[in-house]
Amino acid sequence: MMVFSFLFVVLTLPLISVLVNVFLKIVENSIL
Repeated sequence: MMVFSFLFVVLTLPLISVLVNVFLKIVENSIL
């Protein structure tokens, strides 16, 4: 279970960072 949760976190962290970057770009485009 610990290995599974560790893999889950390792896989989701890059996805979250990518989503945040895309969201910020969209917000910047809508503001500008």
